[in-house]
Amino acid sequence: MGALDLADVHLIGHDWGASIAVAAACRLGGRIRSLSLLAVPHPVPFAAALTADLRQLQRSWYMFFFQIPGLSEYVVRRDDFAFLEHLWRSWSPGFEPPEAVLAEMRRVFAEPGVVEASLGYYRAALGARGGAPDPYSPPVMAPTLGLCGAQDGCIGADIFLNCLPAERFPGGVRGECIAGAGHFLHLEAAEAVETRLRDHLARHR
Repeated sequence: MGALDLADVHLIGHDWGASIAVAAACRLGGRIRSLSLLAVPHPVPFAAALTADLRQLQRSWYMFFFQIPGLSEYVVRRDDFAFLEHLWRSWSPGFEPPEAVLAEMRRVFAEPGVVEASLGYYRAALGARGGAPDPYSPPVMAPTLGLCGAQDGCIGADIFLNCLPAERFPGGVRGECIAGAGHFLHLEAAEAVETRLRDHLARHR
């Protein structure tokens, strides 16, 4: 924000971008006018749900698989990144990703270091913190909207909504599931997502 000379912003994040957006909102406080989280809720209660809910643990099996160095890199790259296409279809049942999107995904992941860096997110998330400061403290003061797909195969809709606790969002939070959409709800139900985002941003100009 400093490099772009932005005093304050509306922040929107999907998946890992949502986790990063929460950390930014915690750190930047009043400089975040509003926060919108797509598909992934607050990381701290989600981490607790990951081990407490058997269904979510089963959905998140890949996070543990990614902890295996060498093997996970091999499987991700195998057959022109077919594993990643499998995840797309598992997380958004019935949605056929546009070929242009899949082609761009393959191109990006074929770049040197991208697979290793991507798996590094999961290894850091599940690894020991070693005394590092909590990136999700203090709580989020920005008014927050959480949107998930009702058919999300990555994070259950019930888990998503339960991981938006009021104590983590004292600036206000509301969650909503988009019917007929999965994990990539911004592609599957673009109009519905856009309408809700525009409404949220307009409320907090």
